[in-house]
Amino acid sequence: ACEADNVVPLVRAGAHTAVMAAARAHASNVAVVRQACATLSCLSAAADSRVPLVRDGAHTAAMEAVRAHRDDVDVVRAACRVLSNLSAADDNRVPLVRNGAHAAVMVAARNHSSDVEVARQACCLLYNLAGAVDNRALLVRNGAHGAVMAAARVHSSNVEVAVWACGTLVHLAGMVDNCVPLVRDGAHVAVMAMARNHS
Repeated sequence: ACEADNVVPLVRAGAHTAVMAAARAHASNVAVVRQACATLSCLSAAADSRVPLVRDGAHTAAMEAVRAHRDDVDVVRAACRVLSNLSAADDNRVPLVRNGAHAAVMVAARNHSSDVEVARQACCLLYNLAGAVDNRALLVRNGAHGAVMAAARVHSSNVEVAVWACGTLVHLAGMVDNCVPLVRDGAHVAVMAMARNHS
């Protein structure tokens, strides 16, 4: 599935629906769920597959996997990667927030706060989701800014985490009503710390 030329034909042929059905049928089997998430991660890497995958519920399958196997870091990494990939499509950003993808990934990032790959994918997802103006108020209300700030503190030496975290805060600050809560919660302090760490 990870061969680039295979991805769009596989999605067109419904490979993702078969994988999601298998994951649901064997939801308690961590090995099956792990492989299903890895496959969806590959399929969602292709830009042309992202909208059809969300239409068919791949994001829901990834969120179910994170909840069912919250302690398995391999499942969590792959599921977060799926959601991050899917969020790269503009048309997916509002539906993903409406369905709670941000909340699922923020919980995963808290549960695996020491894992840099989970932090990186979570911050990338939140950056993409915050790119949609309609998401910004809800994201701040649900604490997305706190999630990226926490990730940036724990992984202060990782430049990718810092880039996505700063970018998320920039997007969120693009809504005037968010600015006071962001400052009250120390977003400016977090950004200054990141700038110093990567100067």
